[in-house]
Order: sequence, then C-alpha cells, then structure tokens
Amino acid sequence: MSAVPLASSPNLARVSGDFMIMSTACWRAYVGTWEIIDERLYLVEIDATYNNGNKVKMTDIFPETQEKVFANWFTGPVLCNCGELIDFKERIYEEELILTFSNGILVKEKTVKNAVKIKKNDQIFFLK
Repeated sequence: MSAVPLASSPNLARVSGDFMIMSTACWRAYVGTWEIIDERLYLVEIDATYNNGNKVKMTDIFPETQEKVFANWFTGPVLCNCGELIDFKERIYEEELILTFSNGILVKEKTVKNAVKIKKNDQIFFLK
C-alpha cells in the first residue's frame, strides 16, 4: 500500500513524537494494518514502540475505541501494487489498484495494468 492514511489523523500527532524509529526503512516509526469493510476504511492494528520501550496500543491514539477505527479523517487515493515487480528502479508492478476515499468511504476504484518488461539479447522490450 502506497499511502499513509494515519498520518493525517489529528489523534496521531498527540503521540507520534514519542515513537521509537526501529529502522531507516520506516522513518514514520509505525506500521498500520488496514481493512476495507462495507466500503469503509478501517485501521485495525498499529505496530509501534514508544521511546521508553513500551508497545503502542490503539487506545493510546484512539482512546474511544478498543478495536478497529473508522478512518473518517482520510480523503485521498491509496495505491496498492499487485503482481510482479517489473521495474525495480521505478517501483512499477504488473498492476496497480487505485482506491480513492472521501472521509474514509470508498468512492472510486481503478485498476491499471502496466507493461511487462522483457529482456532478450541485452535489449529491453515492454509488452502490454
């Protein structure tokens, strides 16, 4: 998934400065797990650690919930890469699923099929 819906949540700003950066591969210091249920985007899990070593709980960010959180703050596209990676440098996959949300509700869905890159005799060809 190439989007960070949780970053636009006003609730995250209260606590994210206290998150421990565990890897340079993830500077935001957390990983969110998302589900779409009945055309609504939900945060179902967060994986993060505070600087003091304690694990972050969903209730730390969203005190009013115990389980999943409807992402009513999020408006924008979410890109989901599907299939094989066909161009490493450009990070292009065989297919891209583009989901567009308005206040957490799925309003548009589009699939883009990218060209397949084939190398033959040191030449590169793209097939549609």
